[in-house]
Amino acid sequence: MARAVRNPAWANDVIALSWEQLERLVPAWMPRLEAVSASTSGKRPIIVGEAREYGCGAYGCVYPTLDDLVVMKITTDDTEGEFAATLAPTLQQPICVEYHKVIKLGVKHEGKHVYLLWRQEANLVGHLVDVVDDDKGSDVADEIHALISDQHRFAQIAFAVLRGARMTSKFLRDLGAISDDPATVLNDWAMATTDLTTCGVPYVEGLFQGILDVYRAQRIFFGDLHAGNLGAVPDTGAPHGIRWVITDPGHVAVVNL
Repeated sequence: MARAVRNPAWANDVIALSWEQLERLVPAWMPRLEAVSASTSGKRPIIVGEAREYGCGAYGCVYPTLDDLVVMKITTDDTEGEFAATLAPTLQQPICVEYHKVIKLGVKHEGKHVYLLWRQEANLVGHLVDVVDDDKGSDVADEIHALISDQHRFAQIAFAVLRGARMTSKFLRDLGAISDDPATVLNDWAMATTDLTTCGVPYVEGLFQGILDVYRAQRIFFGDLHAGNLGAVPDTGAPHGIRWVITDPGHVAVVNL
């Protein structure tokens, strides 16, 4: 068995409870443990170690694995789990990290199913605006940050409306929504995203043009894209040898309007 340091408790408990299953299914992609020591509990050997995450969000955490090119994410976002398992391989544009494996565990956290996702390692996660700052200066970086934030606000409104939220809801009012018509709020999001496709920074334009292309061709909508869940993967044909992608595609919906 493995017992991980309880920080955050629920995610590390998932690793501990799933350890033997992971050893059978993904031995090369086991979570990397630190400060490992051996102990015993009765007659059973125990591995005690720290599973230190790269970062945590509202739905889960990302951990390094024994493979430097692959990370493991624990998430309770069913839209991301379903996206990784069924939609990610179909994307017509390379706008997302590559997923290698998805497991839906037989456990829940706060009433939600828990998924384990193994995906391509990304770098510079959350640092797109910093890279723009280095390339183009602070004024352009500030503008890009504002455009991404606007796109995220409209995306959150659209996702909430697609889930059934009405203008009477505090969530929509707090976001400054002026409509709860699905077609209207999706158009607002598309317009905000279009602003990013003409922002003057080629690698930002390319990513958000790809996001729009996927939406228009496949009706796959990403409702939670902010600067913190964009990162870079190696691409020898791209500027600086990297391509910017979505690393944490939460709040994904297939739109049927």
